[in-house]
Amino acid sequence: MPEKSVFGTPSNIPPLEISGNMKVKSLREQFKSVFGLALRVYKADGTAADDSATLASIRAGAKATEATAHLRQSSKVSSVPVFFKRELGLVVDVFSADDTELPDKDATLKAAAEGQSEPAASKPVKSKEPAPAAEPKKEKAEPKPKAEKAPAPPAEPPKPKADALIDGATYNKDGIELVYVEGKDDIKGFYIGKYPVTQPQYQKIMGKNPSNWKGENLPVEQVSWHDAQEFLELLSDASGKKYRLPTEKEWEFAARGGKNGSGFEYSGSNTINIAAWWKENSGGRTQPVGTKKANELGLHDMCGNVLEWCQDESVGSHSGTKYRSVRGGSYGSASDDCKATSGARFEPTYRSSGVGFRVVMS
Repeated sequence: MPEKSVFGTPSNIPPLEISGNMKVKSLREQFKSVFGLALRVYKADGTAADDSATLASIRAGAKATEATAHLRQSSKVSSVPVFFKRELGLVVDVFSADDTELPDKDATLKAAAEGQSEPAASKPVKSKEPAPAAEPKKEKAEPKPKAEKAPAPPAEPPKPKADALIDGATYNKDGIELVYVEGKDDIKGFYIGKYPVTQPQYQKIMGKNPSNWKGENLPVEQVSWHDAQEFLELLSDASGKKYRLPTEKEWEFAARGGKNGSGFEYSGSNTINIAAWWKENSGGRTQPVGTKKANELGLHDMCGNVLEWCQDESVGSHSGTKYRSVRGGSYGSASDDCKATSGARFEPTYRSSGVGFRVVMS
């Protein structure tokens, strides 16, 4: 029997019937017909798959002969690459119907197709209807607000809801978009920044921007390990959650795509120009975050652009000097220094236009 996979539920949307001998073009046409969005399909090396290629010929690793994943119009855009990778071994990304970048990957498929910039789930404006204070101005009006305040968000635990703990799921309540990385072996699950911390994010918390290259969507740089620690402490105090730097083990696990990683040399691809800003394509400076291909988890700029501080400490064997680790390479690094397995170390007071950081939330 030919392998066959079914995406979708008949009660919600027509299913996508997918088989290994299906052509990439047919999959793209089906997806656009059902969801009104464009689907880009990549080969295992991160390059675009030819429309005439069969799905079986570009899969990253062997998969079961039959698999089912439920994609609904209420599913988030960011969940689509996770489902395709997990169920079919395919590396994909979702774009608008005219094949342009979607402004909000956290939107639902339905909202994205309709050109809305925020998730449909966040639309309950009807909550303002009970607001007419004119009616409950009597004595009965006093108990009602008290009943509503009892289950208010501050009473909830600081961690995201359990149903958000899906590999590749996004979380953005404190102005920094995070991606969940499902744990494996001795690595526990954690949230990590989808991008390095940007200059506006740093400015908002610290009240200053020390970066050499200034720009709204550029990563913050010229920050020491101690500067990063101060930022994380203030962010934790402001949000009521625990933010920190990743350990080297967490950083590399996330950079290599987590437990479903494809084993790419760089984060998200074997081709450095697809995945990273480095010395041969950066123009000798930092570049806007998120402009290179994401890895399997949806993380950008894990390789290149700026080196990223990690929590780990090491001590010089002869000098006794204490160092802190950095990973990922920068806009000025050679290709070998941008690999997901590469790293270096600096004294915690070190600052450079090629060093920044990204956050982790436990």
